[in-house]
Amino acid sequence: MTTHWLMKAEPEERLVNGKDVSFSVDQFEKVQVSPWDGVRNYQARGFLRDQMKVPHQVLFYHSNTKLPGL
Repeated sequence: MTTHWLMKAEPEERLVNGKDVSFSVDQFEKVQVSPWDGVRNYQARGFLRDQMKVPHQVLFYHSNTKLPGL
C-alpha cells in the first residue's frame, strides 16, 4: 500500500515578519530538497515530521493564486 500526502505552497510573494515566505514548484525543482518549515498547525507538522517517509508519494499544489497549479 502506498501512502500519499497533499502539500500546498504559496508561489506568490507573501511577507511574514518582513520575510518572503513564498515557495513555488519551480523553486522546489531547482533545490530538490528543502525543509518544510512554514507549517503552523502543530498536528499537521507532527504528521509530516514523524510519518512522511521515502517512498511516499506527494501531490503538490499552489494555493492563493489566480490559477492554482498541480
